[in-house]
Parts: sequence; C-alpha cells; structure tokens
Amino acid sequence: MNLLIVDDSETDRFVLEQSLQDHKDAVGSPLEIDFAENAEQAIDRATRQNYSLILLDISMPGRDGFFVLQNLRQSLPSTAPPIYMLSSSTHDRDIAKAYKLLANGYLVKPSSLSDYDSLALTCLALADRLQLPKTLH
Repeated sequence: MNLLIVDDSETDRFVLEQSLQDHKDAVGSPLEIDFAENAEQAIDRATRQNYSLILLDISMPGRDGFFVLQNLRQSLPSTAPPIYMLSSSTHDRDIAKAYKLLANGYLVKPSSLSDYDSLALTCLALADRLQLPKTLH
C-alpha cells in the first residue's frame, strides 16, 4: 500500500507519517509514504506513480489543493486512486467545493497531536479497503 500526502506543513507531514507508521500493522500489507509539498510536486508524483490513496491539503502556497484535485481528475484515468481532502478547514464552502471537484472524501486535520492516531487509522483503513487489485496497476 502506498500513500501520497500533499501538505506544505512539515510538521503536519511529520506527525501524520509518525502516526501512520505507528499503526501500519493494522493493515496486512507494507506501507510506503510519499510526500509532496506543493501543487507541482503533487501533480508530478500522482501522474508518475500509482497510489492507493492521495491525501490532499487545501491551503498551500501558490496553487491550492483544489487546483491539484481538478488537474488530477482531468489528467488521470478513471482508475485513478481515491483522493481525500485533508484540511483544517471546516467551512461548508470548502467541503462543497471539494465534492464538486470530485474528491472521494473530506477529512479534517486534528487539532491535537493525540487525535492523529484516529486519523491515521482512518486513512489506513481507507487505503486498505480501496486498494486496487494488482492486475489493475
């Protein structure tokens, strides 16, 4: 299973990676995590590598996560990996825009470090459940 985490915050990337690594035994396959810090890196990595799940922050310098989401939905095949927005925003307009641009889901970043464990378990469960059969990769 491999995940792409797109987030400009080094702290958020580090904490989420640590939580995912701490709970990787919850799924039955090895875990690989790639990172992108901005829209350009995200688009490049997502179009060159098959991921089980993409976690995409909205607020980033330059092009935002909505730009990335729209670009990936237009450029990737219909077998593209699920893309879940991962944001600190709870604004209805952001959630509605994510779904309008065909996000598979919307996850809110935890406000405390202890809540990252639940987020990690949710992400691992999503990636494990949504993983494509090897014949489709």
